[in-house]
Amino acid sequence: ANTTLLVNISSVPCATSTGRCKLNVAQPITLQGSLFPSAPASSSPAWLAEWSTVEGDVDISRRDVSLTDAGSLTLVLRPNVLSEGAVYTFRLLARRAAALLTPADAAAAAMSGNGGVVEGGYAQVVIECNAAPSGGRFLVDRTQGEALTSNFTLTALGWNDDAADMPLKYSDRKSTRLN
Repeated sequence: ANTTLLVNISSVPCATSTGRCKLNVAQPITLQGSLFPSAPASSSPAWLAEWSTVEGDVDISRRDVSLTDAGSLTLVLRPNVLSEGAVYTFRLLARRAAALLTPADAAAAAMSGNGGVVEGGYAQVVIECNAAPSGGRFLVDRTQGEALTSNFTLTALGWNDDAADMPLKYSDRKSTRLN
């Protein structure tokens, strides 16, 4: 007998109502999937899960790309493995474990032409990678000064970014050279 399976990507690292999510590629990206009914606590799971890339140029099966196995309900991508400005679609596919199929279901799966999957489902999420602002200049009005007495004027001009990323935010920090 067929069982209904609900596959969900329940934790996306940004709020979205459009099915799209814009992320910073310099941060690890974690996608959390869930299945209902969930697999019982036994030695063999009722459902087998697998992540894949539907759109995009990343091979999530590589250990230098993903910190988790493709068969996990959680997909964790390492920082800087996705490309700035690119769009990726990730899919979580779940299917009934072959060991749990009746002989009749297994025979039907083999004849179906759909890779032997009789029961299952999937969910997917679209990730848009944020691109850095471009086209601008950063100017400093002087190259030397005295600590705590000299004023420096810092100016950022002509930077462009997506309207959704506006207004631009700036930060500064001090660097000390050790000789």
